[in-house]
Amino acid sequence: MTRRDFLKRASGAAAATVLAAGGSAAWFLNTPQFGRKPSKNRLERIISSPNWKDGAFRNFEPLSFRATPEAKRSSRFKTMWNFLLGDKSAFSPASPIPIKKTDLAKIPLDSPSAVWFGHSSCLLTLRSKRILIDPVFSSYASPLPFINRAFPLEYAYSPDDMPEVDLLVITHDHWDHLDYPTLRALYNKVKRIVAPLGVGEYLEQWGFDPAIITEGDWWEAVDVFPGRLKVTFLPARHFSGRLYRPNQTLWTAYLFEADGLKVFFSGDGGWGSHINEIASRIGPVDFAFLENGQYNPKWPTCHMAPWETARTGAVIGAKYVIPIHNCKFALSEHAWNAPMKDLYAASRDRSYTLLQPMIGEVVALDHPTISRSGWFDPA
Repeated sequence: MTRRDFLKRASGAAAATVLAAGGSAAWFLNTPQFGRKPSKNRLERIISSPNWKDGAFRNFEPLSFRATPEAKRSSRFKTMWNFLLGDKSAFSPASPIPIKKTDLAKIPLDSPSAVWFGHSSCLLTLRSKRILIDPVFSSYASPLPFINRAFPLEYAYSPDDMPEVDLLVITHDHWDHLDYPTLRALYNKVKRIVAPLGVGEYLEQWGFDPAIITEGDWWEAVDVFPGRLKVTFLPARHFSGRLYRPNQTLWTAYLFEADGLKVFFSGDGGWGSHINEIASRIGPVDFAFLENGQYNPKWPTCHMAPWETARTGAVIGAKYVIPIHNCKFALSEHAWNAPMKDLYAASRDRSYTLLQPMIGEVVALDHPTISRSGWFDPA
């Protein structure tokens, strides 16, 4: 074989490999878990939103990815590489996190309650309705089984543990909040769905009946169960996208009103002027489930640090604060229990009472008695 023939064959093999890899990647990115572009009617509503500008949803205040002075400077590529593939062992628990194993179907429907499953997954019972928020019961918060693995738990809740769900609530389309395997497993248990603009396209593609899906924009309110449960979409300072097509769906916080209670659920997002606007429009609230985890000085406006969570609870006039977005995935560079410990310290002398229930523990919203038990602070 001449050198020219060898180079021809080698270049041909390399081209074939590249084409095969490209074809596999294209196929993978078009699997259902990534979602699809919004249909015509949905797209018309999206682009008519006052929060849509120049081909994408926008925050009231732009996000800043400029690292704060205390952060080590690194390139955007290096930051993303470490986020996806970096060694997270130093930020994970050394042993399974203790939890409460609760028979969820036996939680009384005639009194308001809440159960947290780790990260942002919660089950609320309000006015005899079960409300499941951002359920993620998979072992990974990603499309690949080696990125963002869940922490070990003494017992891992699954879709099989869930009773019938009167209302499924989604805050945004990130993998750690909108989980394809979990929702497919819950398909036959869900009666109604509330989600921000654009997210309904995923849900329809995944088999849910469009008739049960209600999408909303910031400040819109819907009587999901008239006279029993009102849900208001509220702004958050965050972003969306499942690897590509960034900010084509909205992200949101929520206010739930039922049983004479006002329950605020922050979803994901950093501190900003919208917090004061929310406080002026809806405050005070009885309970605030507030993001407290995955913060990082390298992305200071995307998530709230514990002192910002404490500040938010005070500003919106919460009687009780329950932290979420922690204790399941290492998406940042803090110890798994640092959000809980630091929020406890930041909540001293605040106007609210801090509740830090164990995963799976039932919190009675009409007479909450949970206090810091030390489950996240092993000796």
